[in-house]
Amino acid sequence: VARDAAGNRATSTVTVSGNVFDGNFRGIYINQIDGESGVIIGEGNTIENNSNAGAFLDSSVSGVIIIGNTIQNNGEGDTGIVVNQAEGNEAQLNNINGNGIGVVNNDGENTFDATSNWWGDITGPSGAGPGEGDEVSENVSFGLWCADEDCANLIVLPSGESIVGDALLAI
Repeated sequence: VARDAAGNRATSTVTVSGNVFDGNFRGIYINQIDGESGVIIGEGNTIENNSNAGAFLDSSVSGVIIIGNTIQNNGEGDTGIVVNQAEGNEAQLNNINGNGIGVVNNDGENTFDATSNWWGDITGPSGAGPGEGDEVSENVSFGLWCADEDCANLIVLPSGESIVGDALLAI
């Protein structure tokens, strides 16, 4: 635990950016974060070809933002992101594709925020999602998603409609 000059617990945010995590068991593994600290996994990381998961957030983790990364071809069962605690963690504006399962939320009580990601297909995520892209599990929020891997446009599904023909709206 970091301390300031007066001996008080220091709060901080660690940013991990511009790295390649390739060919490991888990690309990024976070098992504990002090409630007053945070981690930003973002802007330009490539997380690929890891045998268990691209990013794994364990049950004592809150305050992680996964943003602006390429997360592809990962995992046992091809898992991009695994979260054991959803509350306080999120993944946005990522290119999540080529994983058989894009996001798995093992937290049965809370929803993991994975809105505004590219899922490898314009129709959005599959599994608990309505589309044909990488699969998401139950308790994953994906209510709008990127229309392309650059996330220049978002797709939103009108309330009460399913994805058929022109039901998609670009915003």
